[in-house]
Amino acid sequence: VLTIGMIVKNEIRCLERCLKALQPLRDAMPCELIIADTGSNDGTREIAEKYADVVFDFPWINDFSAARNSVMDRASGEWFLSVDADEYLDEDCEELVNYLKSPDIQRNDFCGIVIRNYSTTDLIGPYSDFMAIRMVRMSTGARYCGAIHEMWDYSGKLQIYGLRKTVFHHDS
Repeated sequence: VLTIGMIVKNEIRCLERCLKALQPLRDAMPCELIIADTGSNDGTREIAEKYADVVFDFPWINDFSAARNSVMDRASGEWFLSVDADEYLDEDCEELVNYLKSPDIQRNDFCGIVIRNYSTTDLIGPYSDFMAIRMVRMSTGARYCGAIHEMWDYSGKLQIYGLRKTVFHHDS
């Protein structure tokens, strides 16, 4: 049903927390986790291999979209969810699971998820929330574009659903 995709490089500080937090989602429904390593030398790859279904090397070419698209190229899920290593899924992922199991999902092509940005890495203190389109139906053919601050390149009519209770905490 779902492919969770990540690109990583030297994320030893936060990757295991991120991957452990995805486990309840992975336990609740059929998921695969695919990680592209763009040149880690700090033990990141070993952590990724403990959790991911697929880990592969993607030589860094200064293009986040190219790296994300290379992960999408390996995805077999109906939906693709992009996650960053310095994020972690909130314990309550029921809304996301229910959405992915709902027949209403057929009406949408993209899904927005709340990203909670903290001002410190200890996740204490001020934060701001914003809705980011992090999940796409693979059959749309949508791809990432933009080397930095990547976004979806999609020419069709956007059918977006926003999840308001599903939160990814972002620590930097």
